[in-house]
Amino acid sequence: MEDRPSWFMSVAFSPDGKTLAIACRDKTVRIFDVQTGKFKTYLEAHKDLVTTVSFSPDGKTLASGSWDGIVILWDIQTWKEVQRFKYKDFVTSVAFSPDGKVLASGSFG
Repeated sequence: MEDRPSWFMSVAFSPDGKTLAIACRDKTVRIFDVQTGKFKTYLEAHKDLVTTVSFSPDGKTLASGSWDGIVILWDIQTWKEVQRFKYKDFVTSVAFSPDGKVLASGSFG
């Protein structure tokens, strides 16, 4: 797997500005260290292109949404999946509320 995505849909900085998440067409989320510019890891769980990413305000969770109709919550300490939500259609956006208690998402259906 290449560390540089060839085509991406969305980007998000962690609240501390140290991490960049990139939603990619190849069904992955790529994670980069902003200070060094180096690739850290990629997250694989979606079955279609990833359209959106968002960090929680406390920086402990990353949400990703995909055309597979799934929103996944990732623990950023381990980069493991914590929870998933299934929708009827493509997920186009995800965003946390300022207090981090609500995750909003948009979809076609």
